[in-house]
Amino acid sequence: MSKQLTEEEKSQIYDDIKEFLSEELDVPADQITPQSKIIDDLNGDSMIYLELVEMFKKRFDVNVEVRLIGQYFQRHPIYTVGETAQAVYDIVERGDNLLADEDKASV
Repeated sequence: MSKQLTEEEKSQIYDDIKEFLSEELDVPADQITPQSKIIDDLNGDSMIYLELVEMFKKRFDVNVEVRLIGQYFQRHPIYTVGETAQAVYDIVERGDNLLADEDKASV
């Protein structure tokens, strides 16, 4: 099941990502921008992406297989805070249809 996020929800997701990264990586939130690279600039690791996705899957009651999310990340590598927010929007909005449109286009 998927849903259409409002601009307010997207803004809240972005703010929550910043807060999470600030707390987990001990970086002041005001130093985190959409262009901040989570690994290179904030000294995060690759597991932080999955932690964030899991947090929002629970919040929005989205049931998407980890395998599908992994395939999404392979097709759409994410490095920055802004790219991470976009990935969360896509996962919440598309749910199990995360790659369906792309798969149809490649046929």
